[in-house]
Amino acid sequence: STLLQAKINKCNSIGFEINPFSAFLAKVKTQDYKKQDINLFIKEVANLKKVRSKQKVKIPKLSTIEQLFDKDSLLYLLTLKDKINQIKNRKVSDLLMLAWLGVLEESSNYRKAGRYPKS
Repeated sequence: STLLQAKINKCNSIGFEINPFSAFLAKVKTQDYKKQDINLFIKEVANLKKVRSKQKVKIPKLSTIEQLFDKDSLLYLLTLKDKINQIKNRKVSDLLMLAWLGVLEESSNYRKAGRYPKS
């Protein structure tokens, strides 16, 4: 939040973060997006909306993954992730990856009870 506020106030800033997700989030939120990035983002969203087939994708080896996602949803989500990773413009692919990460909980069978996850 400090880096984001510095950007809003047009102050130069440098941040350090040990948590990879928090570092990624800060990077995406403080990125400068040009009109061409936004136009490409819109185009890539339209392309992702067309994804219907569940290609052969590698399913992560997690002991709880079958409890977290039904197989069709998991394959679809992993296909989308693969398509996002193929986008050459890193700013656009990072923004789309953040959106992808944002839908994982709602797409899963996992629900929170208060602060803590609950199946």
